[in-house]
Amino acid sequence: MMKYWILGKTEKAIEQSNLIWRARPEPGVFATAKALVVPWVEKDWARFIPAQEKDFAKLWNRARHDSWTVKSENSTEIVVTTQKYQIEQHWCWAHCGIAMLAQKQGVNVLTDPFWFPSNALGAETRPKPVLSHTQLDLF
Repeated sequence: MMKYWILGKTEKAIEQSNLIWRARPEPGVFATAKALVVPWVEKDWARFIPAQEKDFAKLWNRARHDSWTVKSENSTEIVVTTQKYQIEQHWCWAHCGIAMLAQKQGVNVLTDPFWFPSNALGAETRPKPVLSHTQLDLF
């Protein structure tokens, strides 16, 4: 799907996307939501940006309630631990990857201080994340 999207073959990318949604997902491995991928494949940026926002909200909800912990938070800071987090399976790799590809085409994609920091895009002009590196309890 991504190969065809990069090559500009949108119809083939959509065809591959449809195959993905029919496949049975591997248990324990989180994938990007169809609601985020479909607007990306179709280059419908008016739908993609709100879908990003919803996806980030779901990631934070899962972080608060699932297998790892938001240790504390207030209006200016969220402290998390990734001690029990399986980054290879639960991180939002696909979300970040498709957002980076969209950004390379000039789309002003959303970032998140933890899930997808603005410096991942290599854009010096984007606002700095709310959370500093020292505020994250990574151990």
